[in-house]
Formats: sequence, structure tokens, C-alpha cells
Amino acid sequence: MPLLVQSATNTGSGSSISVTLGAGTTAGNCLAVAAGTENSTSRTISAVKLGGVADNFAAAKSQAQAGTEDTVCAIWTDQDCAGSQTAVAVTLSGSATTSAAAAEEWSGILTSGAVDKTNGTGTTTTSWSSGASGTLSQASEAVLGATYCATGAALTITGPGSPWTNLTQVGGASGGGLLAGYQVVSATTSLTYSGTQNGTSFESNASVIVTLEAASTNVTGTLGMAMAPMAMDLTGDETISGSAGLAMAPMALHLTGAETVSGSLGLAMAPMKLDATGSAASGVTGTLGLAMAAMAMRFSQRAPAAGGYVPDGDEAREFKRWLLWDL
Repeated sequence: MPLLVQSATNTGSGSSISVTLGAGTTAGNCLAVAAGTENSTSRTISAVKLGGVADNFAAAKSQAQAGTEDTVCAIWTDQDCAGSQTAVAVTLSGSATTSAAAAEEWSGILTSGAVDKTNGTGTTTTSWSSGASGTLSQASEAVLGATYCATGAALTITGPGSPWTNLTQVGGASGGGLLAGYQVVSATTSLTYSGTQNGTSFESNASVIVTLEAASTNVTGTLGMAMAPMAMDLTGDETISGSAGLAMAPMALHLTGAETVSGSLGLAMAPMKLDATGSAASGVTGTLGLAMAAMAMRFSQRAPAAGGYVPDGDEAREFKRWLLWDL
């Protein structure tokens, strides 16, 4: 599951914005940077660096809005970032009166190809919106939103409520500022980052949304549990490979996604309830050894006999006598 590790913000001047993280980055995490500026729609976020180098930074989405005061907003990501770094530097393609940036470090994100859905829109009204992300490719993702707004006086940006979490507004005293927000989702529903800004003689805003896919949870090698959990649920696309040994297996073991169990799975005491539904029912291969068989064992499809055990005929009827409890 994606997790926000830390965040930091700052305003800029001229053609650069410097943001300092409170702690060194963890190698392999994803650093997402939202940045914005005003005065020209042709001005862009031209580069983002971590620790003085480009690392794996790339633009995920950029949006510009022409108006009395032109605005630009973008989100860049550094997937599989370098470790032990605190300095984030944003470079603009030209000098700006005001600019701002927000850096977020995320764990649990794919180390490559993480960007899933993006969108961006701009308005010259007091309402702003990123536009809809569209249906996500998977249920577990981190969704990031950002808006850069401008007006003719001190600026106040109001972001969406829960389940969105908004960082503190960056800038705004001189009329231009940035607001960034995020949420971690468990469904593929389309999302929009939207809100309002105050306005005096004019309003202008540019907003973006970027979704990042969570990394799969894989267990490889040897998994040993002296006392296993009372319930073990695998509901995503997890893979268990190698050798998994449980001195006392879960009272309930559920495989409900697209899990794959391969290699050797040995249970000194098997689950009181073992459910395999969906594609998990046909994804158990290798050796499945049960010192004490499950009190309730169900497969929504016929489990494969590739190194496993499939009771049939008279043997199945005899086996059912031991499966009278369906917990």
C-alpha cells in the first residue's frame, strides 16, 4: 500500500525553487514534486533534480492557463529515487515573479512505469479543477493533485475535503500560490482534484492530477512463522514463491485476487478454512503439503494437480467426511 513518508514546500524567486526535505530519502521510493508559476503560459517547469542530479525525474503532467495573469502547474516524479538526499531543486524555463513547489516522498510505489492516469485543466474563474482522472488501472494507487492559482490581491486556495488530504498552501501573499493534495485509494473509481480560490480584479488557475500505481506485495524465498496469523488475506496480485513454512497455519487463509502460490507450501497445521476464489483457484502449483488437512477447503474452480492433491470419486466422498465444519 502506498504511504506518504514525508513532504516539504517552499516558494521560489527568479527561475528556481529550492525545497529541503526533513530527512534523507529512502532509495527505491518515489519522489513526486508539484510546482507552479505565473506571468507566462510559455514558461514551463524545465527540470527537477534531487541532490543536484536529475536522478529518474520526468514530467508526469503539465497544464497552462492564459489569462490576465497566466498560470502554469505541473507534477514530476522520480521513481526509484536515490537514497539519503534532502535537496530538491526545481528549474523554470524563465524568470518569474512568484513560484512555489511541494515535494512528497512515497513508499510502496512501482519503481518504474508507476504513472497511470493524468489530466489537467485551467480556468479564469474562482473555481478550479484538474478534470477527471478516468478509471484507474488498479485499485491500489496514490492519487496526487495540485493547483497553481493567481489573483490581484492576497490569495486563499480552498481544496477538496476528505478523503483528500491537502498540504498547507504555499505562497499567496503577493497573489500567486500553490496547493497540493493526495489520497490513497482502494478502488478504480475516477477522481478529480478541485476547489475554489478567492478573486479580486481577476482569477486564473491551472490544475493537474496524477495517479501512481502501488507496487505488488511479493513474498519470495523462505517464509517461516512460528505461529501464523489467525487470518491471512491475499486480495491483490501477490505472489508467494519458494518455500513457505507455517508451524501453525492461519485459522483462515483467503486467496481472492490473482495470487500465485508456487514452489513448496508446507503447513504443520493447515488452515481451519482455506478459500481459493477467482484466478487464485488455478494458481497453486508445486508441492502443497498438509500435516493436518483444512477443516474447510474450497476452490471456486477445479484446483490443478500440478504437484498438488485433488480428491476425486470415492476418495472425495471419504475426504468430505472430514470437512463437516464450514467456518
